[in-house]
Amino acid sequence: MYDVSFVGGAVESHTWSYLFRTRGRLHQFSALPPNVQVQIPVGQGMLLVPGLPREHRFEILSQAWEHNTMPQGVTK
Repeated sequence: MYDVSFVGGAVESHTWSYLFRTRGRLHQFSALPPNVQVQIPVGQGMLLVPGLPREHRFEILSQAWEHNTMPQGVTK
């Protein structure tokens, strides 16, 4: 599981800047072949099994316009 954050948009003037930021959590787990069963202890997630393909799920935690206090590097 990885916590991620990315900017999907920016609105700026000479005196202010706002960013549309999305924060979320990326989950990755092994994609099991059909008809394969795995016993997992209660409370533990699916482990990554070497050699199996991986599946990903993105969980959005928040999306909002935020005041950008350091606008350098966004569009400059």
